[in-house]
Amino acid sequence: MLAFFRRLLWEAPTPKVQIDQWARWEAWLAEQRKREAVQKKEREADRTRISIVVWSWSRDCVSEWRQLEPPKKVPREVRVWLAGLDVREIVTMARAGDAAVRQHIYGRGELISGLRMVQPLSATTLYFPPRKRKAEGK
Repeated sequence: MLAFFRRLLWEAPTPKVQIDQWARWEAWLAEQRKREAVQKKEREADRTRISIVVWSWSRDCVSEWRQLEPPKKVPREVRVWLAGLDVREIVTMARAGDAAVRQHIYGRGELISGLRMVQPLSATTLYFPPRKRKAEGK
């Protein structure tokens, strides 16, 4: 009987299945990093798209010289901000370009001077002053 217990306790059989937990952890971590990289690329693409839409909207307002409805393809907080801008700010944004608009909206780099930060603004009705006519013969 003693020999039986000795064999049972001292000579434990090695398990047939071994799981390498470190390898599983590394695989999971690599998968998470890939997923984060894909999400970052998608987020950057969305930000670029939104900045182009906002800049195009401001350019269209200036070229048509009237107030246009803010685009529905942008997030709500940006739409509310656009609805509260005045004429000078819209003209400033149209002249700045899409890269500057992107930096302004997402807070990376310098802000566009003369343009308020993205924040909730009360909607305003814009008054575009009449365009100056060029004198004939000049």
